[in-house]
Amino acid sequence: MTKSAAGMFLATIFYFYETEILLPTIYIGVGNILFFIWDAINDPLIGHISDQPNRMWKKWGRRFPWIMIGTIPTGITLILLYLPPGDPAINPWPVFFWFIVLVFLHELFYTMSSCNIMALFPEKFRSEPERNKNASIGQILQRFANVIGSALPLVLIVDGDPSSYWKAATVLVGIGVLFFILGIPGVRESETMITRAIQVEEKEPFFATIKEAMKLKNFRSVVIIGVLNTTFSACLISSILYWTNYVLFLPEDSQADIILMVVWFVTVVCSIPIWNIVISKIGNKKAMIAGLLSTGISSFLVLFMSDLTGAIISVVLLGITMSGTFLGITLMFCDIVDEASLNAKKRKEGIYAGTFTFFDRLGYVLQTIIFTVVHIATKFDPESSTISVSAQAGILASFTWIPAIGLFIAAFIAWKSYTLTPDKMTTIKHDLKELGL
Repeated sequence: MTKSAAGMFLATIFYFYETEILLPTIYIGVGNILFFIWDAINDPLIGHISDQPNRMWKKWGRRFPWIMIGTIPTGITLILLYLPPGDPAINPWPVFFWFIVLVFLHELFYTMSSCNIMALFPEKFRSEPERNKNASIGQILQRFANVIGSALPLVLIVDGDPSSYWKAATVLVGIGVLFFILGIPGVRESETMITRAIQVEEKEPFFATIKEAMKLKNFRSVVIIGVLNTTFSACLISSILYWTNYVLFLPEDSQADIILMVVWFVTVVCSIPIWNIVISKIGNKKAMIAGLLSTGISSFLVLFMSDLTGAIISVVLLGITMSGTFLGITLMFCDIVDEASLNAKKRKEGIYAGTFTFFDRLGYVLQTIIFTVVHIATKFDPESSTISVSAQAGILASFTWIPAIGLFIAAFIAWKSYTLTPDKMTTIKHDLKELGL
């Protein structure tokens, strides 16, 4: 459910507060900066706490309780985000404070669930074939959840009717709860995993574990690659409504936004088996570089499209290339956790997942900052009957070349700084097996 909630949040939250509620853009930008400050504490702290031994481990496991506690409130806070009080035209502060409080709570519960799901993956699946297979399945399910979260609300949302957003969120959360219940057996920890967990007896200082995580060169590299990749993905999803309504001027009954979301999802999913083969042949690092570069280059095609057919072609190319980056970053994170666990002589998923999640969420904040700065600089006015050329250029810039620069930087970092080759990972996995980890 957390991924579908993230899909709706990304696709609509900025658009909702800027064009439906008419909260001034600067308030949204400041709100997200405050959110980032909270995020800087929340994500690694949750990861750290979940790694600390407690009485629940023996019965429920290390990750399962956190996933159970965090998931349902994630959906509730999503609904409440679309129910701001008051009228920003009279007084923007009630809306602003509502946004701040709810986004803080939403992030807290989201992290409880998503951070521990992420930490569970490398611990649950140990061998390379297992990870490749289950990372592919996981990416298909995640993208399905994302597109449901992005596309389903667009079917239910009515332009000019703010109440349709919380109603759409309610429907989405209801569906999410059903899938969450069905998925509970998959996130339960085996007796072997619980036994390994309760062997960890000592508690570690929070800041010491953060410092330890950031000392690892490969982890720092993956963190930067991940945040730049997430920034691009967030800009793409958040740009669809702006692109179809204010640049392409496609009629509402064309359902263009929904079509583009679905086409992107189908293309991502269909491309995963191809990228899986590529990764098995050339390794995570080279495949990630190829995905980042091809995605960055493909994004520039958007600048030359002026109708729905062209938009679909652009989205298909982006889906094919982004599929490789989604799969690659998951597998690179697993390799990092193995390296860190070998260095520490014990499993360290939680703190690395928490720290990685913090930086991953930074990508969403960077998307908001990009939109805020560009919309203010180009004088984007959602209430105007005409959209200026500069405002249209700003929408396209936020969608394409600005976040694409980050992808080229990420590819360079992967090439120069990431050292976990297939041969090195074979050695690390052998040593972990010898240690019983």
